[in-house]
Amino acid sequence: MPRYVRQRDFTSCGPVALINILKWLGCDITYNGYIDIARLLCKHEPGVDGGTEDKDMGRALKKLKIKFFKRKNPSLAQLDRHLDKGGIVLLDYCVPYSSKAGKIHFEKGEGHFILCIHRSPKTYTVVNDGTKRTVGRRSRQTMQIMLEWDDDDHYGWFISK
Repeated sequence: MPRYVRQRDFTSCGPVALINILKWLGCDITYNGYIDIARLLCKHEPGVDGGTEDKDMGRALKKLKIKFFKRKNPSLAQLDRHLDKGGIVLLDYCVPYSSKAGKIHFEKGEGHFILCIHRSPKTYTVVNDGTKRTVGRRSRQTMQIMLEWDDDDHYGWFISK
């Protein structure tokens, strides 16, 4: 498995996802050596509120000639089929947050890119999942909730070698 990286600031999940996709494809790159290029490709300005837009991620993948297809509101079954064929899936989903009262809320447009690289019958292996870990696991139930969490559309980029 490649040595994946995690984001080092609040809004760079798009550029970091791009770096991790390239690592999965076999490119010998580092965070420090490629983050500025990845930010340019994703149209991400460090320190500015907001991160990479879905359309900019698609353009970055095309510029790098990465083989992919995009699905609006992908299902777990679609993820499973692609992962079982040896691919990976980049997901953009709405990030929940808890209020002081403990209720779950969403900010419209507050999304996060994670890379799903493997699955077992009960879990998914994900990269840059928003925790302090670089590579983590999510249960099938958690992934289902992530994919259905809000009314906004979310996307999956199904990537192949």
